[in-house]
Amino acid sequence: MPTATLSGQSAIPAILRRNWLLLGIVAAHGVVALMTGLALNRPFDPDVMKQLSRLFLSFVPMFLIFLAVWRFGVICVHTRPRGGIPAALAADLRAVFTDAERLLQGVFLLVVLSAFSTGVMFLKSSIPQIVPFVWDPLFADLDRVLHGGFDPYRLLLPVLGGAIPTAIINFCYHFWILMMYFCMFVAAFSRADGPRGDGGAGRVYVMTHVLIWIVGGNLMALVFSSAGPVYFERLGYGDTYAPLMAHLVQMKDLTTIWSLNVQDMVWTSYVEDRNIGISAMPSMHLATSTLMAIYAFHHSRWLGRVMVAFVGIILIGSVYLGWHYAIDSYAGIGVALVGWRVARWLVALSDRGLDGARGVLAAPHGVPAE
Repeated sequence: MPTATLSGQSAIPAILRRNWLLLGIVAAHGVVALMTGLALNRPFDPDVMKQLSRLFLSFVPMFLIFLAVWRFGVICVHTRPRGGIPAALAADLRAVFTDAERLLQGVFLLVVLSAFSTGVMFLKSSIPQIVPFVWDPLFADLDRVLHGGFDPYRLLLPVLGGAIPTAIINFCYHFWILMMYFCMFVAAFSRADGPRGDGGAGRVYVMTHVLIWIVGGNLMALVFSSAGPVYFERLGYGDTYAPLMAHLVQMKDLTTIWSLNVQDMVWTSYVEDRNIGISAMPSMHLATSTLMAIYAFHHSRWLGRVMVAFVGIILIGSVYLGWHYAIDSYAGIGVALVGWRVARWLVALSDRGLDGARGVLAAPHGVPAE
């Protein structure tokens, strides 16, 4: 039966069957967060409603307006319907709002992801209580080895040290959060039966998002506990990055640099033991940006290329703004690339079982072999 003809009541079992593995992974992660809180005598409060209210009240209306304007532009420029633009827009709305399964799955996935994010942030903020920041000196040394004996930021300052490049990098680095939520929203409400035979790129995106935050944002951040160049001197590791931070402070007189305020806020919260975590390895800005680029290529080649350029800006910004060692960002890219492949296999596993999942991995582009 086509997805669009399912009623809301019949759609719910189908949604649960399709996403049982994702739900299990998120539930297991939540149990880990709960047990960690008990072990540290630090209660874990999964305030899902707060996350959902922020998402639906702040972001979703903005996303809907953007998508409506985007679709209007596509219809005007490319489609040019014979029945007129209003009729085409009305048909689009009917197609979306009569697809009960698609709507319910989108809401379901956003609720699951909101619950998941509370566990991620709790575990991230618990890391300093479990493992101190001991990897920073080694990562700083590795950066120097990988970049010809220079700290990477010293290579960037002569080229990007002006006010305009700094303003662009700063804006993109903070625009990232909006783009991540937008891609999450689009993926959640995308059709479940994608044309590539891998259960739909949207579902693979959601699964990858969960995997990279578990592996990168929690597990690797714990194992390779580090704070990043911005806090290098505050941790007593020396003044290697003092010239970079001094440069950014000087730039603050010429342009807005939100990162400096955020960095001070994060450090204050860390010192006062609030629920804001510090972790540099791997860079989740790069992991999620790479994931967005992969997903963009599933929509169009030109959009994918734009997102690759965005990944490049985020890579530069992660070093230039002092948040990460370059090696953190390289690791983040790797986590996303591996995570997408594993997620594709897991989505196929949840749909077709072990044999079907093997077929997806063996075939090019995730299309099962006949």
